Amino acid sequence: MDNPGRLGLREAKKREVRRTIVTAALALFEERGFEGTTMEEIAAAANVSRPTVFNYFSQKEAILPIAWNQVALDRLGPQLDAGVPGDTDRPLDLLRRFLVRFGDAFAEHPETARAFFVHHIQAGSLRRRAHGLRGRDRDRPIDSSDSPDSLDPSGSTGEGQELKVRIDDYLTTLLVQAQRLGQVRLDYDPPELLGLLIPGLFASTIGPWLWGRRGDQPLAVVITRHLDFFLHGLCGESSEST
Repeated sequence: MDNPGRLGLREAKKREVRRTIVTAALALFEERGFEGTTMEEIAAAANVSRPTVFNYFSQKEAILPIAWNQVALDRLGPQLDAGVPGDTDRPLDLLRRFLVRFGDAFAEHPETARAFFVHHIQAGSLRRRAHGLRGRDRDRPIDSSDSPDSLDPSGSTGEGQELKVRIDDYLTTLLVQAQRLGQVRLDYDPPELLGLLIPGLFASTIGPWLWGRRGDQPLAVVITRHLDFFLHGLCGESSEST
């Protein structure tokens, strides 16, 4: 019978190999595109055998959500771990910082992001208008029907669901705090506000940027403009009612 120490070392080794495979796959997805990457190439880049890769992942589509989860967690983990300070008087600044950081993940790994949203968001969270589209298809227009209903970095995987819950809780807490401070309107519940913000952010900003429809502007700039509009509305502070 294996002792707990040996089982712990074995599990740690498995996690290390798994992360090595995912990291190698992520680099290849960005270099060659998701469709242009093979499992054999992933094995070679990870310096493991082809059977080893298949021991962890049945196909490269199974690696994709884990890779995207890793990208998102690397970017968002520090802010999530810090939590929302109970005495913060600027929750909307934290909200803006968080969503810009999330945008950085898309900007730094666009090939993986495109492939992920094409291949792994299902009808409940990304209603695709056509099937069989590939991650490198930049000509497909993006509209509101392509919007995810939450910031779910890893689709239906356990890791993705755990991170999704953390993200939703964090952003909802910020909105609750903003309402308490009178910075956000009270006639919408925080989950409802979040449900308006996230699909809008993707449909109007992240999606078009990923498919090359936002010109050369950095994604962080585009997201900031979207958030400014969302937070201040169609009628800015200088507008007067007639």
